[in-house]
Amino acid sequence: MDRRKKIIIIALAVFAIALLVFILWLVFGARNINHRPTQQGSNPKIVTAGKATAILPVSSPARLAEEKKYPLGLKQLAMSFAERYGSYSTDLRTKNIDDLKPLMTDRLWQTFEDNMKEESSSTVGVVTFQGITTKGLSANLVSSDASSAVIMVSTQRIISTGNQTDSTVAYRKIKLSFIKSGNVWKVDDAIWQ
Repeated sequence: MDRRKKIIIIALAVFAIALLVFILWLVFGARNINHRPTQQGSNPKIVTAGKATAILPVSSPARLAEEKKYPLGLKQLAMSFAERYGSYSTDLRTKNIDDLKPLMTDRLWQTFEDNMKEESSSTVGVVTFQGITTKGLSANLVSSDASSAVIMVSTQRIISTGNQTDSTVAYRKIKLSFIKSGNVWKVDDAIWQ
């Protein structure tokens, strides 16, 4: 090989090594560097999920006070219940209610069970598909004490019929009444508004 080809090969090899080092630095080294200042001198919380790292500001006193109003886990339970209760499909008519049985009081379960029996006898032979997907948007504590609580959940419902390409979006609220059974909160009533 002549001298010119050797120089070109060496230059390309050096460039390839430099590029590889840069890529490795981006993948492994740069993720630990985050120089964002925190707001108002608050102590940030560092949250790591897999390879991504985020710095979250500490919750404001107003938000912490609002969250303390809720009995532990009740807001999440209300949102989950509303989403699952509000989602429905003619393919699996009572699946959403059956899945929620452990979260309900015996009284509410009996009411739903009676309604499901009535519905199953009146809808025999219905073949048009209908599906509803419900997403909880917010939950507001209406009232609470040591053994009961009422939460209003705002939802978005996507209603699909027929060939599933025709869908409409509706916004509804559901009022959930909870009672404490031992150490566990259970839904005692669910009323769409």
